[in-house]
Amino acid sequence: MLPQGTVYLDAISVDAFAQGPLRGNMCIVVESGAMIFVVDDDLSVRKALKRLLSSAGFKVETFGSAEELLTSGRQELPDVFVIDVRMPGLSGLDLQKALTASGSRIPVIFITAYRDDQARALAKEAGAVAFLHKPFDDRALLEAVETGITRKAFEPRDVDHSGQ
Repeated sequence: MLPQGTVYLDAISVDAFAQGPLRGNMCIVVESGAMIFVVDDDLSVRKALKRLLSSAGFKVETFGSAEELLTSGRQELPDVFVIDVRMPGLSGLDLQKALTASGSRIPVIFITAYRDDQARALAKEAGAVAFLHKPFDDRALLEAVETGITRKAFEPRDVDHSGQ
């Protein structure tokens, strides 16, 4: 466990993330019951993130690979994805590209154990909410998830104006 207040975070730009609600000992207020999909090849990371996010009131589904997610047949879509950058098979960045190509505008938070400026730049360019370096503080991830939920809430929705 990291000491209180220790944050190993490399957040990328969104105003809400930079100006988020965490100030001192204030708590995070998030949409209760929002669905988070965690995609990471490390079982211990998946379990830890599921515990953390569930304790914060989120519903959580975990997947051991991008391929597992893509072939899962899940009907319910998440409010936010938390995706590891480096995984066997499809990488996290490849998964984000596949999701975007399918029309998904669901916010993505990337997590990684590696310092990779190119991956960080590609993630930022593709609109990632955050790019967090492991180990990261629980509060940093929860704030990024809150930002993703907020971003999704303000996404323009396709509306049928045909009157039918």
